Amino acid sequence: MAQPPAFGTIGVVEGFYGRVWSEDEREAFLAGIAGFGLNTYLYAPKHEAALGPALLEPLDKAASQRLHRLHHACEARGIALWAGLHLEPPFDAGLA
Repeated sequence: MAQPPAFGTIGVVEGFYGRVWSEDEREAFLAGIAGFGLNTYLYAPKHEAALGPALLEPLDKAASQRLHRLHHACEARGIALWAGLHLEPPFDAGLA
């Protein structure tokens, strides 16, 4: 068993461009980081419309169920799930 982290929050950011991970790949990754004693997972893949362009729209049923499964996969491993938003115009207009 891994030692608890010296920091209160330590983890990994999933926020890349490229091939999207399957749910099975993501769950295997979560098991791996839990094994290293990491306790936080920041979910921010660029393909996730619900975290960007469609942020203000209701989630469709499939997206809602997928995010719900991700939440439970993290919770079962003692990992906090955070969501990273990738805001694009018009959300960031005037912030510069």
